[in-house]
Amino acid sequence: MNRELRELLETDYQYGLEAIAADEAEARAAKESGDLAAYFDLIVNPLFPDTCWALEKWDEAKKHYRHNAEAMMEARAWHSKHSGPDYPIEELSASEASTLIKAGKLSAGREHLKRTIAFLRDRPGSSLVLSTSGLHAAQAGLPDLATHARSVIDARLELPGGSTQAARQARESLHYEPAEVCLLLGRWDDFKEELDKLTGASQMVQGKPEMAFPSPLQEALVAASLGLSTLASLHDQEVEPKLGQQQARQAFEEAMVHFYHFNGEVDSNIYFMRLNTRFADELAANRPLNPNPFADE
Repeated sequence: MNRELRELLETDYQYGLEAIAADEAEARAAKESGDLAAYFDLIVNPLFPDTCWALEKWDEAKKHYRHNAEAMMEARAWHSKHSGPDYPIEELSASEASTLIKAGKLSAGREHLKRTIAFLRDRPGSSLVLSTSGLHAAQAGLPDLATHARSVIDARLELPGGSTQAARQARESLHYEPAEVCLLLGRWDDFKEELDKLTGASQMVQGKPEMAFPSPLQEALVAASLGLSTLASLHDQEVEPKLGQQQARQAFEEAMVHFYHFNGEVDSNIYFMRLNTRFADELAANRPLNPNPFADE
C-alpha cells in the first residue's frame, strides 16, 4: 500500500477506535437515561467503516457497515414515531442509502436510493451528494438513477480553474464518475468511450502551468484516469496481469492520497478508488468484477 496513504489511514483508524469506545459509553448512559435521540446519534460512526475499507480490513469494514446500517434503520423508525415534523429525516436518507449499499443490503439500499434521489434531485446545493448517490445506484445495478453521478461536474465547475482553452476544455471532461458508472454497471464499451474523454482531458492538463482544478483535486483526477486506463488494458489483455494490477493499484492509491488531502478525510471518492483496486485484483486473476463484495443477494 502507498506509504503516505497507510499513515493517513492508520491515524484515522486509531482515532476511530478511541471515538467508538467513548461513544459507546456515552450511548449506554443516554439509553439508560431514556435519551434515545442522543443514543442513536452516538451508536453510528459513519467514517470508521470507510477507513477500514480503505485499509483493506474487509471483515472489520463489513462488520461496521452492517452495524451502522442496522442502527440507522432503528433510528429512522424511532424518529418517525417520536420526533416532530421539523426533524430532517429525509435529509439523512442519502447517508442511509450509501451505508446500506456498502453493507451489502442491496434491496433496502435500492429503495433508499430511490427516495434519496427523488428528494435531492431539485434541491440547490445537492450536487455532490446526488453524485455519490448516482455512483451507489450504479453499484446497486440501477442504471436510470446512476446518471445522477454526473451531478458532480456542475459542482466542480464552480471551483476556480484556468482560463486557457485547454484548461476550459479539461474542466468539462476531467471527471472519473461517468467512466466509473459504466464500469460498475459492467458496460465496457460505454466505459471505454467515457474513458477516452477522461484520458484526453488528463493529457490536456499534465505538465501545464495553468490548472483546470485546484490542487490536489486535479492530481487526484489525473491519477484516477491512469488507474481506470490500466483497468481497460487489463480487461483487454494489453498488459501483463501482475504488472497491470500493480500499476492500477498504485494509480488508485495515489488518487486516494490526493482526494484525502483535498477533502481532509476519507470520503466517497476514496471508497470508490479502493473498490477499483479490488477490480484490478479481479481482472488480474481473470475473475468477473464484483461491485458489491459484501452483498447477501
